[in-house]
Amino acid sequence: MSFVLKAVAPTHYQYQSVSFFGRVRNCGGAYVFEEKFDSREDAIDYLHRCVDVYAATDGTEEEIAEMHNDADNGYLSYDAVTCRLIEVEEFETEF
Repeated sequence: MSFVLKAVAPTHYQYQSVSFFGRVRNCGGAYVFEEKFDSREDAIDYLHRCVDVYAATDGTEEEIAEMHNDADNGYLSYDAVTCRLIEVEEFETEF
């Protein structure tokens, strides 16, 4: 079992929002952040680090607390984009 954080911005207008979460790639016009983790805890820690970076320069105490709460629940919204934690079942293929 592995875990993926994924955020999608459907147009270039939301590029800045999705890049809040990390490195972004272009997928047919949409912009996607996707990062794989070995554990749920590692993925949630990553979301908390995103909040901490934001908190260093922006946000009210109430907003930051709400963002940390959301991260604990496996998602985080920034501006027009939401990053979600997805559990992925690993499997091997033989050819």
